[in-house]
Amino acid sequence: MANMKLDLLPVKTFGKKNVNYVEKNIELKSDNEPRFELPSGVTVEKTETKLSLTAAGNEFLSLMEKADSFVLSGSSEEPVRIEVEGNTSANITINVKDNSSLTVILFAKAESALLHTHVNAGKYAQVKLSAVFCGGDIVSDVSARLDEQAVLDAAELFCGGADAVSGTAAVLKGRKSQFGLDIGYLADKDNKLDISLNMIHEGSKTVSDANISGVLDGSAEKTFKGTIDFKKNAKGAKGSEHEDVMLLSEDAVNKTVPLILCEEEDVEGNHGAAIGRIDKNVIFYMQSRGLPVDEIYKIIAHSKISRVIGKIDDEKTAERIYASL
Repeated sequence: MANMKLDLLPVKTFGKKNVNYVEKNIELKSDNEPRFELPSGVTVEKTETKLSLTAAGNEFLSLMEKADSFVLSGSSEEPVRIEVEGNTSANITINVKDNSSLTVILFAKAESALLHTHVNAGKYAQVKLSAVFCGGDIVSDVSARLDEQAVLDAAELFCGGADAVSGTAAVLKGRKSQFGLDIGYLADKDNKLDISLNMIHEGSKTVSDANISGVLDGSAEKTFKGTIDFKKNAKGAKGSEHEDVMLLSEDAVNKTVPLILCEEEDVEGNHGAAIGRIDKNVIFYMQSRGLPVDEIYKIIAHSKISRVIGKIDDEKTAERIYASL
């Protein structure tokens, strides 16, 4: 077991708030491989080849070079389903060629999971990637490279008592490529979530948009670090991110760190956050209609993640999510 620094901000800031990184003890163990449900036109290959994971100073990716690696390739109108259970450590590369489309839904109900997912989206490719984490001790690292006019539409949901460290980095390499991400979370008791996002604009007229929404109850702690990074020559690029946090407890702790980096003048970046508690008048009104307080909190909590569930757009997955709440 090794103690590692994860979810590092691209530049150090807010040092006294302890948000530049999160430290976590990690052990590479796996008694279960991911299970793949493949539609026609899609293949998966288990490979011994290193998948170019090592990045300077990235201890997690260096560790993951020792984990099992799988490569998904192909195109289909039906979704690929990936199941993660028990103790699982795996690298999953998703290759979508030019002018192709693919939807991937990962559902993790695991005791522990170390996952690295990488998306290669070719020119004009259309990719949907959804990940649901229901309980367990989770470390998830997602990276993506988007070629010209490629579109990656992603969603992540943390529910059912998950303790998670999640990092997403999307490189919008090609001209007019697009990246969208919706993140939802329900955290209570002593759950801890550390979520980081880095949307890197390298191509001209690229577009990124991230929406994060969640509920904190009990003594749960959550940190969200969202970076929009405009590189030189990303002329006409647009990036935006917004977080909406609902606090149901006086003991819950929220940290939100918006960050915009810019090397190009002709760009547009926006970020914002709304953090609040339930209006007492709303609670009183709903109680007057016969709803108990616990049910009111449940309804409001579910409403905060409904956008993400809707974006996943899969009835089977939605049923499993609600069953786990």
